[in-house]
Amino acid sequence: MINVNVRIYQLIVIMMIFLCSCISRDKEKLDLLLKANQFLEDKDFDKAILVYNQAIALDPEFTDAYNNRGVANFENGSYALALSDYKSALLLKPDYAEAMFNRSNVLIELGKIEEAISDLQNLRNFYGDSSILDFSRGLAYSKNGDYSKSILAFKIAQIKDKNNVEIPINIGTAYYYLEDFDSARCYINQAIQMDSDHSSCYNTLALIEVKNQKYDTALQLINKALDFAPDDPYLLNNRGFIHLSMGNLDQSIADINNSIITDPYNGWAYRNKGLYYLKMDKMDEAIKMLQKASEMDASIENVFLYLGEAYYKGGNPIKACEAWSNENVRNLPEIYLNECKKGSG
Repeated sequence: MINVNVRIYQLIVIMMIFLCSCISRDKEKLDLLLKANQFLEDKDFDKAILVYNQAIALDPEFTDAYNNRGVANFENGSYALALSDYKSALLLKPDYAEAMFNRSNVLIELGKIEEAISDLQNLRNFYGDSSILDFSRGLAYSKNGDYSKSILAFKIAQIKDKNNVEIPINIGTAYYYLEDFDSARCYINQAIQMDSDHSSCYNTLALIEVKNQKYDTALQLINKALDFAPDDPYLLNNRGFIHLSMGNLDQSIADINNSIITDPYNGWAYRNKGLYYLKMDKMDEAIKMLQKASEMDASIENVFLYLGEAYYKGGNPIKACEAWSNENVRNLPEIYLNECKKGSG
């Protein structure tokens, strides 16, 4: 005869062990999440990713861990991994708005603009008429080189949020790329009135002076930008280019190398390093750097022009003309045009 009371008691014990096990596992994964989040906040992204991995190993459906690991991968420059993490989070939780917003950001960085815009449109269901969605849309259009659309999106964002200094900075930068320097200065000065310590303002003003070939003024402005952000790789690279333009080659290569050490993913820095080697008559090194820059971002200003010059001066006019035939080359000097016509004739 079965003792029913003993059987029930045994079942209760098993259930309590299982429940305690679940509670223990939940606590452990939450502790790991908090630990990883602290690493993320401290910008120790590699350690953050390692601990997020441990949390996900405990619970393969831990959506917050996937999302936050995506942020760490994004900050590490590992955009494909970040995109995979955000997709995993959204697969488990399709209405996870934060993960969708983060995915839109990484899609912008990957140049998948239509997908990013689609995410931003879907986010209206969660964030309503928030200015952040218009601002992000402006960033997407800017990444795609569609500056007229980006300005319109940024201006819509500015109507909704007049206190966000990043908006006039981005409007000014977009006008800079359209070579409407008066409008660019107008919006950058507006931003300076809002926050006079913002390095991006002086960076854009410096770039305008570079276009006007006023290198002394440009150098003063970029140094002012670096006063506020001494280790910023983009500012260092831009100062390196200004020094190149002034003929200060030793100072230029020091800045460019420091920029690459801090951020090895910026194609503009490799372009500038290639230009440095071009000025130093080291054509093999120039070709190597300029090829690397063009592979990272074919839209980088003058990269194929400089690459062609390096091939030409290195004794390879055929490769030079191939580089100059790229659709991004504008205003090729007549001497090079004639050289390519002669070679094709």
